[in-house]
Amino acid sequence: MGNKVHVDLGVNAAFMTRRYEEPESWARIISGLGFDFVSFDSDALDWFYSGDRDYILRTAKETRCIFENAGLKIVDYLTGVAPYRFFGLAHKDPEARAQMYRWVEGAIEIAAALGAESVSGRFDAFSVEVQAEPEAFQARYGELLRQYQALALKAKQRGLSAIGIEQMYVPSLIPYTIAGTKKYFADVNKGNEEGAVIRPIVDTGHACGQNYGVSGDDLYYEKWLEEFGVLGNTVHIQQSRRTGSDHAPFARDGGGGDVKIDQIIRSIKYSAGNYGKNVLSGVISVPENIYLILEALPSTADTEETVLDSLQQSIEYLRTAVPKGGFDISIS
Repeated sequence: MGNKVHVDLGVNAAFMTRRYEEPESWARIISGLGFDFVSFDSDALDWFYSGDRDYILRTAKETRCIFENAGLKIVDYLTGVAPYRFFGLAHKDPEARAQMYRWVEGAIEIAAALGAESVSGRFDAFSVEVQAEPEAFQARYGELLRQYQALALKAKQRGLSAIGIEQMYVPSLIPYTIAGTKKYFADVNKGNEEGAVIRPIVDTGHACGQNYGVSGDDLYYEKWLEEFGVLGNTVHIQQSRRTGSDHAPFARDGGGGDVKIDQIIRSIKYSAGNYGKNVLSGVISVPENIYLILEALPSTADTEETVLDSLQQSIEYLRTAVPKGGFDISIS
């Protein structure tokens, strides 16, 4: 374990999908806004929907070159809307699971071609039916862990350092509580010494599981970050109320919701300062870098001018706490 971790600011490129298709446009807009790091949205280049293997990998390599020439670094390849809508790796049918497994294998290959450090997001969901049957759930859960560990080996072989799994707020998308997250990442990383680290990703808008009886610390993004903020190579930041995941941008004064950039940083510093006491410290190392990824998802009806202005206001606010070039946090 090093004695510090570097924190910097990035953006989820999901705001580009169905608006811009040229990598030159992606790079020009993102660099023009003032971001240095990018979480690449899979909907912009999807293993099943975007074209054949030659086209996809050629486009990924071209995108990497164009972004690097613009001074941009793609830090991870993040699942977009398409894969998020399926039971995927937790489906009851082996062939359905195998299909999502193939998708993740393709995602790993795309991420490597983009020069990313990780593949992250959501690849599975547990049905209401299986949740009602404890034995069936445990069997499916065990199979899920085996699949992730096999994928972690493939990711490591491709040069990736991590697979990231995003915390959610409903029982079908585990983990969705702090206690459940501790157990989940202890389980999935047990025996995974040869694979890429499987890391938790905290989203500041996802502490909203009250409709399913979640209460207490689980409803505070601050507490999630205190527990897991230093364990993920990315943190998703969005402006949101505590009652839902709004994926809204930040105004210039940070208003419009309950998420504050100063509090995000305080909570991550707390996580770093207490890493040695964390029950997951024995299985998940601290990454070299943590990227705070702005995840503002516009409405389809928003004009391009509206979208870009909202992102400009967001980065102006976020830069009040995260300077160009980022900053270091001490680990203990």
